[in-house]
Formats: sequence, C-alpha cells, structure tokens
Amino acid sequence: MEKCQCEVNEKVRVSSDYYAWCDKYEGSIGAASKKRVIKNRNDPKFWGLEIKERVLCGFCLGNLIEEMPRRKKYLFWEYEKRGYWN
Repeated sequence: MEKCQCEVNEKVRVSSDYYAWCDKYEGSIGAASKKRVIKNRNDPKFWGLEIKERVLCGFCLGNLIEEMPRRKKYLFWEYEKRGYWN
C-alpha cells in the first residue's frame, strides 16, 4: 500500500468540494476542482509572502502587494487584468 499523499503535499486543503474561504475577509473563493485544494493564486506562499494566513482573496492580496517580490507584483497585475479577482 502506498503512503498517503496528504502528508507530504504542501497544498492547503479545504473542507468544501468547490469553495474555500479567505482567512481575513471571510469571502468565498473557488477551489481547484474536487481535489479540495486552493488555487495557487489564493496561496500567499505563491506570491512570496510569509504570513500566518493560508488562503487569501484577491482583495486581501492586493493590500499586501508592497511586500511581494517585483516579479510577483507584475504577475499579480496580469492576473488582475485577466479578471481572476472578480
């Protein structure tokens, strides 16, 4: 029997099949399919942020944009242009 992948996977797991909730704002966020993990764009680690919150919406990430590395700021603005935060 293989070892459980949940123990080694660093992705944030959520309780719902389709939604997660922002740790600050308490708004709903779409989860990545039925795998019950958040999308990278809602993970503060993806943006180079070392904070205690594990899931953030686009609004809350936008408030932390000054703490992001330059490349991640550019990527955040690209995501905003594509409408990922609406």
